[in-house]
Amino acid sequence: MLGSWVETGNILVGKLTPQVAKESSYALKHRLLRAILGIQVSTSKETCFKLPIGGRGRVIDVRWKCEIKVGDKVARRHGNKEIISKILPRQDMPYLQDGRPVDMVFNPLGVPSRINVGQLFECSLGLAGSLLDRHYRIAPFDERYEQEASRKLVFSELYQANKQTANPWVFEPEYPGKSKIFDGRMGGPFEQPIIIGKPYILKLIHQVDDKIHERSSGHYTLVTQQPLRGRSKQGEQRVGEMEVWALEGFGVAHILQEMLTYKSDHIRARQEEGSLIGMNQNLSSMIDRYKHQQLRIGSVSSQQISAWAKKILPNGETIGEVTKPYTFHYKTNKPEKDGLFCEKKFGPIKSGIYA
Repeated sequence: MLGSWVETGNILVGKLTPQVAKESSYALKHRLLRAILGIQVSTSKETCFKLPIGGRGRVIDVRWKCEIKVGDKVARRHGNKEIISKILPRQDMPYLQDGRPVDMVFNPLGVPSRINVGQLFECSLGLAGSLLDRHYRIAPFDERYEQEASRKLVFSELYQANKQTANPWVFEPEYPGKSKIFDGRMGGPFEQPIIIGKPYILKLIHQVDDKIHERSSGHYTLVTQQPLRGRSKQGEQRVGEMEVWALEGFGVAHILQEMLTYKSDHIRARQEEGSLIGMNQNLSSMIDRYKHQQLRIGSVSSQQISAWAKKILPNGETIGEVTKPYTFHYKTNKPEKDGLFCEKKFGPIKSGIYA
């Protein structure tokens, strides 16, 4: 707890990770309790965060320092949240007229979609406060005191910062609150003026390392025969409406078709089941027939391989066994005996080419 004195090895954050254990790994008394009372004995592993070696002191706060990555989420104090889409070197970032590079560039579409112009006022007023070394406490709904009260306050502070610092780009009468900035890669100015400021930005706990998940095959639900949902169940990530829009922007038609059909519902099964529903037929046999089959890898005997081959070959013909993994003899340029291209094993095709 806060204020406690801690030394090396003391627990700062307690954490237990549940583990799936086999029936044979339980102790005898636990198995007896499960058999008689039906009590589920849970097993967990201690994964507590402890004070490292050489550390000592008093607990003030406990935090992890996480480097920001593409896909992490940040937010501001006006209900707007953003996703980090690209991280550039400092020399490639846009820079101001005094040569200072900007830290972050936000998408302007985040303003009309959220309908919160307060983030723009905060951004511009933060710039004025940093140049004038002032702090502001603004009452909510200040428009009730005077019309355009927020705009007048922001513009007046930017004008004072312009006069005090002798920086003409801080407040330009043609487009107050905005400024011309330059491309860090090409060096030329951008076509449109851009709002420059210092807003308060929070880094959220929703990080891409904790959210990223993928699966190739897995379990399907019994009712809808669709993939399970959720990372904890080894399920899939739903491709929703906005995800489809994002993929449409890249023109990936075949990926969209695959995600919306073959990777989700079995098209043929859905069509046949739909026809059976109209005829008031039982669907249990159809669901079992198209149930998702998982990939199994194991050893197969030579007798099983021979049995599979007899089903494929016409008239029940038998096949030979390849004993030498050779192809052609280097001197005669003919197939090796009992090799991969031996006529006795697979038979000739034409022009010296063998299957």
